[in-house]
Amino acid sequence: MTSELIRKRNRTKRDQIGACERKGKSELIAERILAVDISSCNDILCYYPLGSEPDLLGACRVFLEEGKRLYFPVTEKDGIHFYCVGDLKGFKRGVFNVMEPADRRYEYKRGKALSLTPGLAFDRDMNRIGYGGGYYDRFFSLHPDIIRAGICFDELLERSIPHERWDMRMDLIITDREVITRSGVKKEVL
Repeated sequence: MTSELIRKRNRTKRDQIGACERKGKSELIAERILAVDISSCNDILCYYPLGSEPDLLGACRVFLEEGKRLYFPVTEKDGIHFYCVGDLKGFKRGVFNVMEPADRRYEYKRGKALSLTPGLAFDRDMNRIGYGGGYYDRFFSLHPDIIRAGICFDELLERSIPHERWDMRMDLIITDREVITRSGVKKEVL
């Protein structure tokens, strides 16, 4: 199956999850994220949920309370950039209807960080299918210190997905049912 067909099928699957169920699944994902040991990362790269994506804003509030630096993406002509936010109020609608930080003074430049990365499909070999622009792959190739955590509902895990040599694999995948690591170890958190 092609990446485009998987994208289309999984977007439909994700959109068909009811709002209440999606909220519950998002809360489980957030709990799993917060249970992962990220003490070595003070910088967290997140995303503002769009449509039926998992909503991680609850975990983001906890990160801010813990003193972590929280960054959200802005898609620009030269790629994706992440900007630091001090709270979850200062956003405006941007490219692709994505909510973006209004304040863009403090950009993530380098260093160890955790990226909570959205996608339309993941497999247990840590491959990801995003929305087709390659923004995250290019960003990750420039920032090798980032721990890449794929975020999705369990229904979006595929047996296998096509990938190219330039596609950046995830280091772990966090769903509403499990945490999957690169070593192949399934870690049940709850």
